[in-house]
Amino acid sequence: MKQQLKTTAWIAAAALAVSVAVVIGGYWRSFYLELTPNLSAVALTPADNVPLGGNAVAAIGMTLPLAASVDKIDVEPGDGAVAAGNPEVKFDSYNWSTRKITISQVLRPVKPGVIPPGKVFFTLARGDRRTTVDAEIPGFTAEEIPDLSAGEDLQLADAVALHKQFDRRYLYYTIPAAALAALLIWRLLRRRRTAAPAVPPWDRAMAELVELRGEVKEHNITAIGAFSRLSDVVRNYLEERFQLPASRRTTGEFLNSLDSAASPLPRGQRPFLREFLNTADLVKFAKVPPEPASLERAIESAETLVLVTRPEKTDTAEEHHA
Repeated sequence: MKQQLKTTAWIAAAALAVSVAVVIGGYWRSFYLELTPNLSAVALTPADNVPLGGNAVAAIGMTLPLAASVDKIDVEPGDGAVAAGNPEVKFDSYNWSTRKITISQVLRPVKPGVIPPGKVFFTLARGDRRTTVDAEIPGFTAEEIPDLSAGEDLQLADAVALHKQFDRRYLYYTIPAAALAALLIWRLLRRRRTAAPAVPPWDRAMAELVELRGEVKEHNITAIGAFSRLSDVVRNYLEERFQLPASRRTTGEFLNSLDSAASPLPRGQRPFLREFLNTADLVKFAKVPPEPASLERAIESAETLVLVTRPEKTDTAEEHHA
């Protein structure tokens, strides 16, 4: 189950990485496209009989490079109309290295009759580059002034609040990036939770000796097997505690190294170790079964060796901290 979850996590991470690479690739390519909008549609709704004080909405659709943005919009309505409020920029769709937007502007006629076409000027920005392009706003007709003598009131326009809509283009970047970041954080926290603290060699050796003593007491191991395991526990402990090559040398080579002046092993423990290792060789290689009392004394002496050679509590705390 754990392996399956791990594989699924890696597949999801790879898919997210590919998605992010594709999006970044499209954004990078958009820097090499012409900084010129592709106008797809210019429409005015309604185009006829707009009441005085009413609204006519000019909508201009265009396709821009993904890295480009509309920095400034200036609207010049035809004579007899005014721009109401600010232009509204709406994101329509995204196509790898380009995006489609629609710019809307509310126009209000202030005189009846034919309103001629107007102009809208766009300043496009991409990095340090700026360029200005224009498009024509279609003309329209406004209704005649109603006859107020008939008791009709002139309709007054309400205030129009226009807001720039959220550009959904950013979702293509933020969602994959957030998901990938969440996956990496989850893996780091999971690894931190499962990482077990290192057990000092003296504590591990004492635990192994207690376990061996229990197996001997319950007769779950032979005397020869017990003596062989005891020999391995002692050798491994000396190798980790004093960086001695106990498991990679013969008994004779190891005992000779213990007699040197540079040996870190206390002198009081050297006779026991010499006798113990020689006895262990007889048991392992000559298949000489040890006496139960001899095995018990050997385990007790091994425990004494570990207790005598383990660091003081202050040293242990420092090693744990390191």
